[in-house]
Amino acid sequence: MNNKVKVTETLALPQPFLGWKLYVVLVILLTLALAPAFWFIRAAATEVTKYSAYSFESYCREALEQQDFAQVLRICAGAARSALDQDTHLGLAYLFEAKAHAGLGDIPSALAHFEAAARFWVRRYYATRPQDRREAEAFGRELGQSLLGQGDSQGALRAYSAAGVASGDPVRYLYDLASTLQEEEKKALWVAEPFIILEDFNSVEAAPAPALEPQAELVSAASIEAASITGGNSATVSLAANSGAEALRLSVPAYVPLGPKPFGLRAYARASGAANVQWLITYWFEAAHVSTMTLDPPSGTLEMGWLEFSIARPFYQERKEAAELEGYAADDGFINGFGIKVPPGPASQVSLDRVDLYLPAGTAPDAP
Repeated sequence: MNNKVKVTETLALPQPFLGWKLYVVLVILLTLALAPAFWFIRAAATEVTKYSAYSFESYCREALEQQDFAQVLRICAGAARSALDQDTHLGLAYLFEAKAHAGLGDIPSALAHFEAAARFWVRRYYATRPQDRREAEAFGRELGQSLLGQGDSQGALRAYSAAGVASGDPVRYLYDLASTLQEEEKKALWVAEPFIILEDFNSVEAAPAPALEPQAELVSAASIEAASITGGNSATVSLAANSGAEALRLSVPAYVPLGPKPFGLRAYARASGAANVQWLITYWFEAAHVSTMTLDPPSGTLEMGWLEFSIARPFYQERKEAAELEGYAADDGFINGFGIKVPPGPASQVSLDRVDLYLPAGTAPDAP
């Protein structure tokens, strides 16, 4: 009987081409090589996020708190470039830029950006947050007070005026300003009755435009000129001959809520080649979706052919009575534009100077 011995062979597993320690080293080296790329992508994503319309605000506020004003300006510039189909954040960006320029001591740039914020919020009144308006008003009051203390009454007037426009309720604001300033400050700021500037035409964006789209072809050119009756700028519009039956209405946007407190509007215009021009005020009533208009003749003629329009009447009561006759509510009404009405006629040139909101003589600053 044959006894066969069964032999079991143990096969050794093949060793890796490289040792396992070397594999670990390669993994570590690869990770270290890719880490900068990961960090770069993360930093780039964070940088892009800074400019987003939805997140730039927090980065700006952090930079303002740290007094890194150059960083604020960089973020705001990026936020402006990112405004494609979403631009409602630009008013706040202008405000942050104004604060940054003020922090750097560049007051002319601070005023220019602050006025840009106020002008933007006039046009986007429906998308402006109340807290942004309060912040702008506080900043403008502080800047105006500082400039007034330095003897710069014109700069102070610009700051106070932009604050009033940005506040969203310039009438209420002017009453409050007139009641809180000291007598010496009032004398430095105003020669006569208290007023703020609603529009001073410092930007070509402020040039008046036809209220009716079909009349746009009548405007051949628009520019901002250094000559005006008030010593500032004026918006000049060259008009082609109007042979139609309808007068041309040139206007700029405004946002002046109507209320029981009395106030007046004062404006200046000059029309070369046009006669019988009238000052135009348009009103909008939000809930009723109703638009109305009033026309006023010049109240006086000044030098160099300038016409003065000084209009002080109970706007709220007037519009309320008209609304009751038509059957709609006037409580949410506001002035949404003003300008000039030019009758049909030959080619002409129209210039608009500063538009002021003032408290009529004898009006107490703390009027109800």
